[in-house]
Amino acid sequence: MNTEELVDITTIKINRMEDKENRIIQFIEQIKNPYAFKVGGITVHVTFKKEGPSFQEIFEDLVKTNLGKCP
Repeated sequence: MNTEELVDITTIKINRMEDKENRIIQFIEQIKNPYAFKVGGITVHVTFKKEGPSFQEIFEDLVKTNLGKCP
């Protein structure tokens, strides 16, 4: 993984006037890889345990928590 190519999540712009599905699409299109991205200067690589919550559950929580904070 080339960390220079990762998207910084703080640069993502989401149109809050769109419905939930379109906001999720905007996020995915901009982040490119929801498993690996940057937050400021920190690289984040997402992994999951077999017995842990699913990616969908984690992603939905991430979107619910962060979409309200996007400009």
